[in-house]
Amino acid sequence: MLEGHGGNIHEAARIAGCLPSGIIDLSSNISPFPPSRIIMDRLKEGLREISALPEVASQSLAGLVARRHNLSEGQVLIGNGTTELIFSLPRSPGSRSALICAPTYSDYADSCRLSSVETRFLFCRKEENFEFDLRRLRTEAGKADLVFLCNPNNPTGALVGGESLRGLIRLLPSTTFIIDESYLPFVEGGDADSMLKGDIPDNLIVLRSFSKIHAIPGLRLGWLASSERTVETLRSRMLPWSVNRLAQIAGEAILESAQGGNLEEDTARYMAVERTEFLARLAPLMHGAGAANPLAVYPGKANFLLFELKGTIDAPVFFNLMLKRRILVRDCSNFRGLGSRFFRISLKTREMNSLCIDAMLEILG
Repeated sequence: MLEGHGGNIHEAARIAGCLPSGIIDLSSNISPFPPSRIIMDRLKEGLREISALPEVASQSLAGLVARRHNLSEGQVLIGNGTTELIFSLPRSPGSRSALICAPTYSDYADSCRLSSVETRFLFCRKEENFEFDLRRLRTEAGKADLVFLCNPNNPTGALVGGESLRGLIRLLPSTTFIIDESYLPFVEGGDADSMLKGDIPDNLIVLRSFSKIHAIPGLRLGWLASSERTVETLRSRMLPWSVNRLAQIAGEAILESAQGGNLEEDTARYMAVERTEFLARLAPLMHGAGAANPLAVYPGKANFLLFELKGTIDAPVFFNLMLKRRILVRDCSNFRGLGSRFFRISLKTREMNSLCIDAMLEILG
């Protein structure tokens, strides 16, 4: 397990000498908006249900997911967060080798390592703004049993167009593609690029998260979709009762309410505006005389921004300087393919973002 994920506000508060509530957390890629009142009310009503076992395989929730996305119930598998699903996938029969499009989320590699699956990395290039190179991917993917691709990618925000990705998957039916769309709901118009559109072949597995867009990471709730045949194989290797009843209730509340879809659309629109305004205020650090610029950005399409420090300060130092101001950012030094000069900021409320910008201008200006 990688030490150094984002969102560790308890450790940050210990270092900063304050309560966790005193930390402005811009390190975790969670929506800035709190869980809806509908979710909170349903959770309160459902507390009495914790005295009984939850549904063994979250069947009711799977049915609601299927209806929302025009799938059959047999195409959906609910998990204790996408983490449980990610770690279960390399255990599938015939999974001997994996290709991971990097830099990216560390759990893909960790899951392969724990299942003794040989792993290779296909690194996106900084000089190409960390965009995915589908020609290189086509060549390398054919040599692997599994391909992990986060779309849009964490931490770069790079997004592959849906039609291009579907075409690649059709060309390589012997390779299983695991496409993590956890951050796609934050992208305005992102549904057009989802692999959930149209038929899902046996060699495609799509991951989705309730936690991030609906701000309920503490409940641990995610799901995947594939063909019925692939899902049945995966289900046979899942633990029973892996999703607790309160998480099931929260997911059902989201999908039974029309507000669930509206919230996602509103959040995506907010992110598009906030990304533009955030970068406009940081322009003095990025525009100017060549090498004198202390900062470069790889903005991507998601709800976070990847930055590269160009001056004498590296990411670990910058992390500590921000933490002294009780602002937590993501030091990306431990992402394969990045290094000690990269950090990530997750966009939050206008007030939080403004405080972050003021601190960055003070430190780097």
